[in-house]
Amino acid sequence: MKLLKDGKLKVYDGYPHGMFTTHADVINADLLAFIKG
Repeated sequence: MKLLKDGKLKVYDGYPHGMFTTHADVINADLLAFIKG
């Protein structure tokens, strides 16, 4: 069963637990690309 058509698993090797604050530029860019589809 597929949960998300054409879904991808994005892994951030070596990023810390608080990556949303320490690497916001990378995470926000990826989230924006996801939202835009």
